[in-house]
Amino acid sequence: MRFALLPACLGIVILALPLHAEDVLPPEWRGAPYEGQTYQHWDFLLPDNEYPDMFSNVYGTGIFEIVPGGPMVWTNGLPNPNGPLHPRVSGWLFTIDLPMVLSIPNRPLELPVKLLRLQITSSKAPQNKAIYGAGDKQGSNTYNQAIQHQDAFWYTYVSDWILEPNPDHESIVVNFPPDTIVEEVVVDTWCTPEPALLMPLLGLLVLRRRE
Repeated sequence: MRFALLPACLGIVILALPLHAEDVLPPEWRGAPYEGQTYQHWDFLLPDNEYPDMFSNVYGTGIFEIVPGGPMVWTNGLPNPNGPLHPRVSGWLFTIDLPMVLSIPNRPLELPVKLLRLQITSSKAPQNKAIYGAGDKQGSNTYNQAIQHQDAFWYTYVSDWILEPNPDHESIVVNFPPDTIVEEVVVDTWCTPEPALLMPLLGLLVLRRRE
């Protein structure tokens, strides 16, 4: 049964955010007392950073695939076209149209639905995004939002995905235009109960956040 959490849409929001507040739109269900959640956060402060800098995943460790030697160049002290160098800004420069690939291990118990939120902070918008589960079955994109940072150079691109049924791992594949700098990536996943039970749970979480 197809289950849509949110209607697909694309919007741009401009926020006066600190430069390193790239985890700008965590899902409502993060940290809720339900099994099956994972969290991965790559800061890219060092060049050998295939593993997330911060994570909560009892099923394994996510991996950011690095292709060194030209297509991907780690850089630090990135120039701001509107002013001086950003302090302590680092990331991966994709010099060609090379896909960024993330592998996320997940709950092995087969459940009907998995939710995934992807946040990418970069200098240019991703051109293509895809989420693959078991047997290369592709997830459905249900929501997109671009959040502009205060210096007008960086955006955080947020997208929500649904995979049916829940795979025990997924691959995230994202293409960027040449000369894109990827500064930070955050991935949340939740292997959920039956879809009929999901909306009441999310409604309670929204009410709790508003309180």
